[in-house]
Amino acid sequence: MSRFSELKAVGPCCAVYYLPDHQRSKGPFAGTYRDHWLRGDTSMVTVIVIAVLCWVAYKAFRLNTGAGTEAVRAYYFLEALLNGDDQLNANRYAHVTISMGSTEDIQRVNNEIQARHDGKSTPIVAEAYRRGLTPLMPHWYRDLVSKAPVTAAIKSIYQQPLANLPENAATARNSAPTM
Repeated sequence: MSRFSELKAVGPCCAVYYLPDHQRSKGPFAGTYRDHWLRGDTSMVTVIVIAVLCWVAYKAFRLNTGAGTEAVRAYYFLEALLNGDDQLNANRYAHVTISMGSTEDIQRVNNEIQARHDGKSTPIVAEAYRRGLTPLMPHWYRDLVSKAPVTAAIKSIYQQPLANLPENAATARNSAPTM
């Protein structure tokens, strides 16, 4: 039997020579990591794969939590604007309310988003960004959210009433073209 009968192709331009079973414990690679790898000992690979999966799950959880927090902040920001606050005070109100807010407040806002906006928080966050909410999310998330369409609920709840506020109406009159 030829020595090359144990050659196996592992890629386009390389081959690995597997020692016969009776010679595995001999030679320069006896008892080394490469010898374990050839026998199929993949415990290190398993640990690496599990670590990568845990990291991905952590990142997904963090993004989901941040998106929920941003939705609640956007709701508080838009409500502050509806109450007549300016952009700076509305940003402060949204920041303080979410940092000091109780679980019941956050649950109430989530229930209201579920009831009024069919559970879709992305249009609320997009409208808040258009109105001047200071974002806390990464740039790619802001770009993605800003492409959200304006829904009928957003138009009726936020856009029309905010356009009719006295300071916005005065600005609209001053910027209207004169003939």
